[in-house]
Amino acid sequence: MVLADSGYDDTGCAEACEARQATLLTPVGRVGEKTPEERRERAELASSLAGREALVLRKTSVEPFQGQLKGLFGLEHLPMKGLANVRALGAMAVLTYALLVRLNVRLERAPLQIKATMHSLC
Repeated sequence: MVLADSGYDDTGCAEACEARQATLLTPVGRVGEKTPEERRERAELASSLAGREALVLRKTSVEPFQGQLKGLFGLEHLPMKGLANVRALGAMAVLTYALLVRLNVRLERAPLQIKATMHSLC
C-alpha cells in the first residue's frame, strides 16, 4: 500500500501503483455520478476504518518528518525540476539528517536537535 496526500489522487498514480502490485491510498475529494469506478473504489477504501487509520498514521509519522526536512534544508521550493533530480536531493537530505542524528548521539546531545548541530558545523 502506498500512502499519499490528496495531490496524488490521480488515475495515473493509481495505475503506476497497481503496475507495481501496490494499492494507492489517498484522501479522495468529491465523488459524483460521473466518477470513474476505479476512483470510487479508492474513495471507498479511504473512507473505510482501515483506510482512515492508515491515513492518520501517515499524518503522525510522515508529515512531521517532511516538515523538518523542508525547514532544515530549505526544500519548500526546489531549485531544480525533474523526478530524478528531486529524488537525488531528497535522498541527500534524508542521509544528511540521519548523519546529524547519529552525530548528536555520539556527542551525547539530544538526537533531534539537528538545527543547532548544523549551525555549529558551519
